[in-house]
Amino acid sequence: MIQKLSKIKITDNSGARLVQCINLVGNYAGIGDVITVSVKETRSGSKIVKGQIHKAVIIRTKKLFKRANGHFIRFDDNAAVIVNNSYSPVGSRVFGPVPSEILSKGFTKISSISSHII
Repeated sequence: MIQKLSKIKITDNSGARLVQCINLVGNYAGIGDVITVSVKETRSGSKIVKGQIHKAVIIRTKKLFKRANGHFIRFDDNAAVIVNNSYSPVGSRVFGPVPSEILSKGFTKISSISSHII
């Protein structure tokens, strides 16, 4: 699960590489939750600059996640996608697998631009 001050990889082509969680609802956040992040590393030539504040949707966590059918799912890294105020992604591609729970939580645009849905 993600808590305050957690470092998270960004897996879209928005321009950010690494962000730090600065605000969330509750004590921790999981897959499909929206958090507020601060950009720590960027790609060269991107519109997003270091130090900016954005919202992000968590799409992968290292912590075990229990699905409704009883199966557990776990990923190798903590990853998120940067979104704007209307919760549509800033980037146009999402790299790596995305769980199907993202679609059920209402983030249809994120699931449609991803290459793998698990």
